[in-house]
Amino acid sequence: MVVHKINGIKSLNARLLLLAMLTLTPPAALAEDPDHDADEVFMAVLINGQTQGTVVILRSDGRLFSGAQDLRRWHLRLPNTAPLTHYSENFFALDALAGLSYKFDESSRSDQRA
Repeated sequence: MVVHKINGIKSLNARLLLLAMLTLTPPAALAEDPDHDADEVFMAVLINGQTQGTVVILRSDGRLFSGAQDLRRWHLRLPNTAPLTHYSENFFALDALAGLSYKFDESSRSDQRA
């Protein structure tokens, strides 16, 4: 009886892991988006030394773009600039955010914002 419960839990955990992996698969791997040429980068974000999780950041023409939902979650005001739309989600250039300073650490692939 206990063995069946443990195997059932392992099976459920394996399914949840697979679902999480599919969720984190970049959309570029699933389909083409012809509107722009941007690279997706999964980055760990720190704001004022506090971990904010891992998010998708776009790189295009030497600029970094963050999703509007992430910016709102971090209580940052969206700029009055045209967004880069990527798979129906709006991304805004970080350098367009007034008062924001950030550091992209290429070696650890993290974006530290102050």
